[in-house]
Amino acid sequence: NGWIYVRNNDFSTYYEAENTCDDHKQKGREISGYYLIDPYWFEYTTYCDMTLGIGESKNNPIWIEDCTDLQNINNDLIKYYALKNNIDCSDTINWNSGEGFEPIGDNVDEFKGNLQGYERTISNLYINRPDTNYVGLFGNIEGDISNLGLVNVNITGNDYIGGIAGAESGTITNSYVTGNIKGNYMVGGLTGMN
Repeated sequence: NGWIYVRNNDFSTYYEAENTCDDHKQKGREISGYYLIDPYWFEYTTYCDMTLGIGESKNNPIWIEDCTDLQNINNDLIKYYALKNNIDCSDTINWNSGEGFEPIGDNVDEFKGNLQGYERTISNLYINRPDTNYVGLFGNIEGDISNLGLVNVNITGNDYIGGIAGAESGTITNSYVTGNIKGNYMVGGLTGMN
């Protein structure tokens, strides 16, 4: 909450630079200034929204650091989440007796939250559920996914299959998928159906 994130000179990396809202007297205020990552100065503006708890605003997300954190999004499908680093999900090939990662949300309980990738990647995600509909990193989303890369995925399902989502009625922006995706009906790279 109140952390600022600035990019390096080639716009490829975000730095967790400074928490401008440590002083609770700044609650509810917009803070602007400059931050030095030698040799460059970066201008920033952030809003100190301390009235909301963790995961209740884009300024105070739940940070995802590994594939287990990613899987645990299933425990709360309406929060704000953000990738703290690149994530390697290679071990998901050993999860759930060979079925791999369990898609986040489904056709009944859609993901209605927000995932900000900060242009980081999730790699080697494995899902092998050939009899299951609505398969992908997310089964079904009504929320927002942005600035996310899925690299070298291996995803198999039945109907409504995609890399990021099996079905999507929310928004996916500035995101991409590479790898193998297999299914029978409504199969796509980003989403199976939107």
